[in-house]
Amino acid sequence: MEFVVESVGDGILLRPRKPFPPTQLEDGVGCAGYRGPAKSLAEMEQGVLEDVKRKWLKGESR
Repeated sequence: MEFVVESVGDGILLRPRKPFPPTQLEDGVGCAGYRGPAKSLAEMEQGVLEDVKRKWLKGESR
């Protein structure tokens, strides 16, 4: 992505030269592919933890 650099006060502002088109949350979330019931935050955290452990035991994270 290219940015336009602007001086503002005591800093700089990076503005995208070609901004992304507007989207809705559903546009991005829908690409995840999950088709089951909603999961709680605790269930999601447990799933991530289990995946990290599985990958670590297989040597994928080293």
